[in-house]
Amino acid sequence: MNEQPASTGPGGSAWAAALEAVLDRQCSVLEDLDQWASRQENCIAAGNVDELLAVLGHRQSLVEQLLSTQAELNGLTSNFEVLLQSVPDEARTHLRGRMRDVDGALRKVVEQDDRDRAELERQKSVAQDELQVLESARRARSRYVADVPSSTGHRFADERG
Repeated sequence: MNEQPASTGPGGSAWAAALEAVLDRQCSVLEDLDQWASRQENCIAAGNVDELLAVLGHRQSLVEQLLSTQAELNGLTSNFEVLLQSVPDEARTHLRGRMRDVDGALRKVVEQDDRDRAELERQKSVAQDELQVLESARRARSRYVADVPSSTGHRFADERG
């Protein structure tokens, strides 16, 4: 990721510095989300529901932080192109690069979440199939027991009853 700060000296602007600060916070939150996404993936693969719930709770707080920075970003980008023209070329290039960094980090997190969602759906389907097999076996047993005439006593009793 681009780490060089935007120029805030002569010809730079407070707007560029504020924008970069928000983009830096977004990158930081997205890096944390990515790390927690790996933990989430491991919990899902291991079937560790309790730990998964804790991970999801922590990730939710990170998402809330990201949404907060997004609100700040929206305020800074209402006249983005006009404001961007007011900063030197180097700062402009740098800010566009930081925005690409944020976009790439966000895409990475969303793609991992999509893979995790698909895996959870697969596991849910497997669990439903297993429950249907158990329910079918229970119904079959109930019918079998209901079909055995009560006058014959215990059908599979040994000498002791």
